[in-house]
Amino acid sequence: MSNDDLKSLEARYEIITELGRGGTSIVYKARDKTLDRMVALKTLSAQSLSEKQLVQFQAEAKALSNLKHKCIMEILDFGTTSNGIPYMVLEYINGVPLSKQIENLGPLPLMMTLAIFHDLCEALNHAHNKGVLHRDIKPSNIILVSQDSGYTPKIIDFGLAVLSHKEEAESSHAAAGSPPYMSPEQIDGKETDQRSDIYSLGCTLFESLTGKVPYSGNTAFETMNMHKSAPVPSLSKVTLENEIQTGLQNCLNKALAKNKNDRYQFVIAMQKALDEILDQATEIARIKAQSKTESSQSSRKGTSLKIFYAVALVVALGSSVYYVSSLKKTEKDESNFAQSVKWLNREEKENKESMSLSKKFAAKVTGSQRNKLIDVDKLHPNVREIGWDAVDLKDFDFTRLKRFERLESLHLRKCDISPAQFSQICQLKTLKALQIAWDETVKNSDFSQLNNLPNLVTLGLACNNIDKKGILAASKLKNLQVLNIQKNDGVDGDVIKILAKLPHLRKLKIGTNAGIQGDTILLLGELKNLDELYMDMLNLDDLSAAYLASKLNKLQILSVGHTSITIKGLRALCRIGTLKEINISGCKNLQDDASLDAIDFLASTNKHLVISSQSEIIKD
Repeated sequence: MSNDDLKSLEARYEIITELGRGGTSIVYKARDKTLDRMVALKTLSAQSLSEKQLVQFQAEAKALSNLKHKCIMEILDFGTTSNGIPYMVLEYINGVPLSKQIENLGPLPLMMTLAIFHDLCEALNHAHNKGVLHRDIKPSNIILVSQDSGYTPKIIDFGLAVLSHKEEAESSHAAAGSPPYMSPEQIDGKETDQRSDIYSLGCTLFESLTGKVPYSGNTAFETMNMHKSAPVPSLSKVTLENEIQTGLQNCLNKALAKNKNDRYQFVIAMQKALDEILDQATEIARIKAQSKTESSQSSRKGTSLKIFYAVALVVALGSSVYYVSSLKKTEKDESNFAQSVKWLNREEKENKESMSLSKKFAAKVTGSQRNKLIDVDKLHPNVREIGWDAVDLKDFDFTRLKRFERLESLHLRKCDISPAQFSQICQLKTLKALQIAWDETVKNSDFSQLNNLPNLVTLGLACNNIDKKGILAASKLKNLQVLNIQKNDGVDGDVIKILAKLPHLRKLKIGTNAGIQGDTILLLGELKNLDELYMDMLNLDDLSAAYLASKLNKLQILSVGHTSITIKGLRALCRIGTLKEINISGCKNLQDDASLDAIDFLASTNKHLVISSQSEIIKD
């Protein structure tokens, strides 16, 4: 359409933007000034003004004018510009093409698919009853409009539509359509009828369930030959309940039959078959949900791992030391600093009620005890874990802890540890686990001194803004199994390369690090022995997720909270065969209805996998 033609429409329509163009037409988004509403304005392109195209354009308008259905695009007006260029005004649909949804999600959730195709069958039945054949049913001609209860599909582009009356019969013989969705009779240029639309709908259903078209050759000609001779493909790679899969396969076998006499003769029959499958799937889902609720009511309080523990019975010199905790345990070697843990020294002859305060001592000080030091001289010599949370330790001499010959774990959070005190800590050669978090005064320490701790296997240095030199030094400990270096200035690609050389590293927390940008994140794929990886708030997209999924084939726990992955990236990560739990909290691209439906489907088809939304960001 020329500028003159557009100007001739300006009295009523304000052209906002071009929505798209095909071989013969252009569609604009426009505002109807008279009725103050958005519309779609479709017109023939200047090079498509042949008599045949004009006739077909008018046929499309005529076909649409006969149809009034919630799932079919409505025509609002038809006319010509001052230069004689025909145009039609159509309902503006604010939605997503089914083709785009399949591209983003891969195979769609079963319940979502069945509901959509129920509506599509109903819409096509309406068109067929009005004598209209679409002849180009495919995912890109179906728009999904989000509603409170799900999605409403809208069939668009009746550009190849014909009226199945005698006077229109000749046009229905011409070969037309899109090769991946064309019926054998369309390919041969034979007469088409409603069964041809049913075939195309079957192709679209197969693609929605599998993410792939049923037939795909190297060329369009090869694809069309497959429609005519290749058997109906199997749904064997789609994980569904047996009875559901059998029902769907039977439905597709009938819809995609080579001979149209063997297909559903009317689309309403296909709708009935799909509705029966939907009823079955709904009942199975109801039974599973009921069973899951009953079995988890007493134990499940969230979607993440909930492990409660009571550990460490230490027997020495006739005394028992009990370490009792009701912490929510998400890590085996690192302590949760938000709770208070007490070590109790109890002589066998003393009664619980009369136990004197002098016999109690805290190996961990938090909250109300803030600013109070543990009297380490009164602690039992077999204490294995000591921790302070937000306590002023500036005058404390850590060499005093050498008397505890079984001390394995030291946890310090917000304690302002000086470089001199860090050196003292590095003299505690029995330590197996050291955690210093949220403490910027420690960042100037000489982290190479950690090599003085031969037994150290767990190291936590989260949120200290340590520079690259310090992080590199801390990352060279050959025996490390667990490392937390979240939120530190010096974490970058060079650090990841060093970590890849650690033979025993199994658990890594590396999220919230600005130094990991662009392709740097792909270097994590070299850490092939990891069991657990926490990469929240990193620059992770779908392509990076797919790459890492192909490399990290031993992962059991993965956290990708607050990243930019979509359902496509999540699907790739869920293909890691060993994965048991994945955290997706705060992923904005996974919060729309379609993604939530897809996540439910992923969870139902990966019964070994927990998909969690509990944040793992900046946990010490």
